[in-house]
Amino acid sequence: MGPLRFLVGLALILSLASLALSGYLIYSYMSIRQSAAEMLDSAILALEDLLDEGLYYEYGFEQTFPISSEVPVQEDLVFPFQGTIPINTTIQVPIDAGVLGRFTLDVPISTSVYIDAEVPVRIDETFEFSTTIPVSMTIPIDLDPGDPALQGFTDGLRQWLLELRRSVGPLAP
Repeated sequence: MGPLRFLVGLALILSLASLALSGYLIYSYMSIRQSAAEMLDSAILALEDLLDEGLYYEYGFEQTFPISSEVPVQEDLVFPFQGTIPINTTIQVPIDAGVLGRFTLDVPISTSVYIDAEVPVRIDETFEFSTTIPVSMTIPIDLDPGDPALQGFTDGLRQWLLELRRSVGPLAP
């Protein structure tokens, strides 16, 4: 009879411990449910404010874009030139004086030459370049409350939040 009383007492203690643990879990669940319901109510109110006011946001965009390319240039150009070119120099002229021998004579030249010409230039070249272009801008995003795209999205989101709120149940008093 002694071991049976011990087993019954142990079963009673385990039952009471299980009951206490179940009560704690139910209390924790109710507390979490209450917090979730309050958060969903806040989200629904914030969404309704968004529907009334619209949405304005400034998106900062900063990025660098690498660019690398080859640019072929094939062109025939004619450059007209008209002008006077001054010549101011000394040239050495070798003279063979026969029996007197060879010697060099310095001849100064100081003159100008008028030129009227067209100079043809042919360009056939491929230029390669590689650079990065930094882009830094602010992009304003302004969505009107009556915008159909915004209304379609927010209506679906509002329905989902309301269904989720109904599934959580009423708040405890």
